[in-house]
Amino acid sequence: MATIQLNSAGEYEVTSDPTRVHAELSLDLTREPNDPAMLSISFPFASNTVPTVAVKPPSGSSLPLTLPAPPSPSPANPSTAIPGYEVEWDESDANGIRTVSIVIHKLSASAGFEDWVVKIGGIPAAPAGGMTKIMPGNNTTVTRVESDPIFGPLSVTPPVPFAGQPITLTGTARRNTLPLPTVGSYNPPAPELTWSHSSGPPAAVTVTTNTAIATVNAADGFSGVVTFNLPAGISGTLGYTLTATFNDPTTPGTADDFTASSTITFPVSAVADYWMLLVDRSGTMALGTPVKRTNAIVTAQVWADVICAFRYSSTSTSPDKIGLIDFNDASPGGFRATGPAPVTVTWPTAAAMGPLKAIDDPSQDKFKVAGNSVLGVPQDQTPLGDALIKALDVMAATSGGNQTFRYHMLVVTDGIENTGTVKVDAASMVGNASLAQTFDLIKSSGSRTIFNYTSTGNTRIYPVASGSSNMTVVNSLGTYGIPAASMPNGVRDLFPNAIGTALFGALGAVKQNVFAQPPFFGSDPDVVATPAAADKYAYFVVPDDERDKLVVLLLWNAASNALELGWRTTATAFQPVAAAAYKEAKRDTHVVATVDLSQLSTNATEWRVSYRNGTAAGSPLQTIDAANVLSGRDLHLRTAIAFDRDVYYNDEPMIITASAHAGPTPLDGAKVVVELEGPALSEGELLASNSHLGMPPKDIAVPDGLHPVSREAFLGRVLASKKLTAFPQVGYECPFPGGNELRPDRDLAPGFYSNAFTKNFREGMYNFKVTITGKTPTGGVFSDVHSASRLVKIRPEDAFSDVAITEGLDGPTPGLRSARIRVTPRDALGQRLGPLRAGEVEFQTTRGAFLDQVESAFDGSYSQILVYPEKHVPLVTVQVQGRSFTPVVVSGGLAGIVTRIVRRVQAWFVRLARHR
Repeated sequence: MATIQLNSAGEYEVTSDPTRVHAELSLDLTREPNDPAMLSISFPFASNTVPTVAVKPPSGSSLPLTLPAPPSPSPANPSTAIPGYEVEWDESDANGIRTVSIVIHKLSASAGFEDWVVKIGGIPAAPAGGMTKIMPGNNTTVTRVESDPIFGPLSVTPPVPFAGQPITLTGTARRNTLPLPTVGSYNPPAPELTWSHSSGPPAAVTVTTNTAIATVNAADGFSGVVTFNLPAGISGTLGYTLTATFNDPTTPGTADDFTASSTITFPVSAVADYWMLLVDRSGTMALGTPVKRTNAIVTAQVWADVICAFRYSSTSTSPDKIGLIDFNDASPGGFRATGPAPVTVTWPTAAAMGPLKAIDDPSQDKFKVAGNSVLGVPQDQTPLGDALIKALDVMAATSGGNQTFRYHMLVVTDGIENTGTVKVDAASMVGNASLAQTFDLIKSSGSRTIFNYTSTGNTRIYPVASGSSNMTVVNSLGTYGIPAASMPNGVRDLFPNAIGTALFGALGAVKQNVFAQPPFFGSDPDVVATPAAADKYAYFVVPDDERDKLVVLLLWNAASNALELGWRTTATAFQPVAAAAYKEAKRDTHVVATVDLSQLSTNATEWRVSYRNGTAAGSPLQTIDAANVLSGRDLHLRTAIAFDRDVYYNDEPMIITASAHAGPTPLDGAKVVVELEGPALSEGELLASNSHLGMPPKDIAVPDGLHPVSREAFLGRVLASKKLTAFPQVGYECPFPGGNELRPDRDLAPGFYSNAFTKNFREGMYNFKVTITGKTPTGGVFSDVHSASRLVKIRPEDAFSDVAITEGLDGPTPGLRSARIRVTPRDALGQRLGPLRAGEVEFQTTRGAFLDQVESAFDGSYSQILVYPEKHVPLVTVQVQGRSFTPVVVSGGLAGIVTRIVRRVQAWFVRLARHR
């Protein structure tokens, strides 16, 4: 791309291989005929290339200057082709540079200054150090120089896409002028921006877009965005080129327009996803109503069925792999330093991951190997951390350490880890906890360096709490990809979030909104004829032009039931799906069916789900609950939601973004409504204010194996004292200023909607339900629902967190002193971090040493004993969540008193400023 600069001699230099340069001139022709306007230009030339030069007067057509092919010099060439003027020019060639000198006479009396333009085009690629130079002479002032457009960085989202995945290409372009114009003259009129496939596998889709959108700062130019699906089965490096064309402001719409291109290349992986299912089968999983182990097994089966239903193909080998770890440990409880728990992959082949299976494959039902289920009976201890590390190691080894793959781990557990060599909870109180390594510290070590757990990384953990669980452990796993989901009743609890949003999103699919009444055509002829059948059906809509795969899953109570799936495109009777387009697999707990939409109508379709008790014709229809139906489609019409972070602190706004596209076409007129529930109060503050319930009464049993002084057991006692069975939630009628909708976000691109939720003052889980409705480009309708949860943590602040120094040990050793340093972490609203989070608090000192571990009190304070030489004055720094507070002086003398007074005064001023 060309760059333009003005040197100390008053000459304009255009470097970096321009192809076209225009110079706007102001000519003083009042001194005619003895003092004409003069100008020289120089540029690289080649023997096979003749650049073009033309001059344009204030009105009328341009005058092309006739230049011979090099190396022949030319004499002066006078011309009167422009009425009222005589233009003379000559040229000379030396060392690969052509210099053209231009003289402009006015043949009649002049009225003053006139605006002219010189245009140079067809400039060949410059040799090293070459440039195009504009050199004004007598009576000539250069007012503006313009050359090829300038591009900002081009990007692809995601950075390393996978075959079959939706991707977005983004780039910006702006005018390239000197001097820099005003904001208003940068942009209008808008340029033409065109994306095109330029290199890579021939199967890659060629897409173009002519949509140019002004950026936030108009002076930065225009953005061009295109979104499309990569074809399945391609791999290698793809190249896409963005071409920008800006109209020449002096003669818009002519061949003199400024055009340039910029190309981005990126790798595409043909192997998209590895799926590992981890199912806890320790002894505590046999507890609960319903039994936690039962829910866990059904979850894993549904998970495998959904993955295989979308990704398995009978006509080509899917590049995905899948595996299951059914983990427990027969060793005594307590952690250990050596001898990892005996965790292995048990399905689909012994000790290995395997290819995806068809949903009706006999070994898919109940996870069978050689006809026998690999699922064991709940027993023994829970080596959760070891199971996670084993899963990562197996996936790394099986993939050959390929960091461009995507890795997924479903973890269904009650989180009551109590054995092994790796612990998830850094502050675990289980026996010998100090011997274990921490999962967070080793999850990316050794061969595991390929795993990246950021919001744009290649690794996702999907934690699911089955029944009463240690949510500290389960929620901590939710910081590595997908926020934790709970399953107090059954797998249907997972349909909105863990499966309907998280899993479907990873599969490139979208969840259908399921209704108890026909949402599209208004009525069902079968219900009109038999009103008693109104509760026997559930319905959903597939938008028009969907041509891929539909997956429907229904929870039921026996594999002997019969699923009935019907569809229609008008307000008539539902018709069954043709056998050639339909496949199903029955389980004891659910049925999963796939439909090949390419064999059906391209119009929007309304679908009906029902089932009969028994396979015989005429068996009675059963009552159906729409919440037991899960339906999703592979995407032509794609809607999605995203957050700018996976986990937030309560001083950070939550940016929520939704998108809607039909193929490469953005859908601008969608309505995006957000329903939101969040915690009614902060968990840490609730616990700290009920510190008297921290220690459990001796006569009260701890539910489902929770540690008696764990945070979860403590919270259970507090809620029970208030006669609550669940943490209190509050709804937000207006989560955003002025309402509950996401607004079109022109800063991103058409088809994107966003807003910022800033009322996340309290600690806890915030649950979002986002409904996106609108019309497709062909006039069809769509209505998609996405659910997601995000965890908000308390952010303690220095000015609001009291630090106290009290007496330490009794009878100190001669020559030594001791003191207890205590901090109560609070945020700017005064909410306490709460107890049992010692892993987030650290004390550091410049003199002496701290004894033992950080102690957590039930009132939310944390302390540690400092021992130091009596003649020294230690400076102690408290760190909470890795952030350092203002140091305090440990001294009973004047220095200590003064520093503590200064700290209190500082805190007072900070509080005052916060409340203004």
